[in-house]
Amino acid sequence: MKTLLFSTLLLSLNACTWVELNEQGKAVRLTQYEHIQACQKIGNVTAKTRAEILGAQRSAEKIHIELTRLAKNEAAKLGANTIVAKHAELNGEQAFDAYQCSQ
Repeated sequence: MKTLLFSTLLLSLNACTWVELNEQGKAVRLTQYEHIQACQKIGNVTAKTRAEILGAQRSAEKIHIELTRLAKNEAAKLGANTIVAKHAELNGEQAFDAYQCSQ
């Protein structure tokens, strides 16, 4: 019974995303390098979240969503409206370039 309860708890925690996209972050878009020709680089943003909870690997989709939300929120603080991932997520961490683009 304890094992079943623990498993259920672990699965429910794995399904959660903990990061909310703030109002400023909602205005930031994620794109690729080939779409930033008319943009000015503002800076760099590194996003980090938990890749594991209680020893269990979290879903790649949930990690991606959290990293993107964190990066958008941070990029907005810099005055950027666009982010581009520098590389793939690794152990719950990802770096982004932040840009100001004319829309």
